[in-house]
Amino acid sequence: MNNDYNSRLEQYIASMLQFKNMLSRGILTPDDYTEIDTILAERYGISSCSIYRGIDLIYR
Repeated sequence: MNNDYNSRLEQYIASMLQFKNMLSRGILTPDDYTEIDTILAERYGISSCSIYRGIDLIYR
């Protein structure tokens, strides 16, 4: 992986950790979390099939 992708990936993961915390506290619904994940993945250029995505497919 190149440095640009690593940087974007780190930013995506750091952002999603904050939202995952909000999800666990009940501030966000699972639907909100899914929507935020999609928006941030597009913003940071993370593929929808990346293993780093924050969506737990077994959650629902």
